[in-house]
Amino acid sequence: MEISLNLILCSVPLVLALFIFIFKSSKSSDDSKNLPPGSMGWPIVGETIEFLFGKPENFVFKRMNKYSPHIFKTN
Repeated sequence: MEISLNLILCSVPLVLALFIFIFKSSKSSDDSKNLPPGSMGWPIVGETIEFLFGKPENFVFKRMNKYSPHIFKTN
């Protein structure tokens, strides 16, 4: 009884991790197809620090020159 309970307790997190990995990998390939060029920056913070503490117009112009004057992504 102990062996089967331990086996179940070890198997459930592994199976869940596998499902999450498969879901995330299939979803990320679909999302990246339609995004414009650009950087997402740091997680959660993004490029907010550079935008706030620099001059916002310089921030935008640098990205327009680097990626595209019409559309680019930033976070």
